[in-house]
Amino acid sequence: MTPSEDQPEAQPGTSRAPSPLWPGTTETHRPGGNRGAARRADLRFRLLRALETRPDLSQRGLAEAIGISLGAANALLNAQIAAGLVNIADAATDPARFRIGYVLTEDGRAEMRRLRAPYLARRRAERTVLDAEIAALEAEVAAP
Repeated sequence: MTPSEDQPEAQPGTSRAPSPLWPGTTETHRPGGNRGAARRADLRFRLLRALETRPDLSQRGLAEAIGISLGAANALLNAQIAAGLVNIADAATDPARFRIGYVLTEDGRAEMRRLRAPYLARRRAERTVLDAEIAALEAEVAAP
């Protein structure tokens, strides 16, 4: 299996490297930053935070809670399990039934602490941009 068979060629000025968040895939690295990596880090943080606050969530519930498709939630969750950040546990309330639950490991909690400040900084930056856009739109509406 060659990269050209499964993945498109990298655009000029970019390179492809293995993704630490999605095993078996690659990320495109562009000079000056990679917003895709920030988005994946945000998804990882939101998934870990959702599992910390609601360990009873199913994959479907987790997908809904963080706003992604069920397939994306499955892939993201499996990547976190493979990375040792999440463990699978029996979450059944009825002893006659088995239900999978997901529990953060100590490494998962540490990863959440590591991701929290950058996540908050990105949210604040987004809020600043939105506040400026809202102010501009309000000025346009108020103009005669």
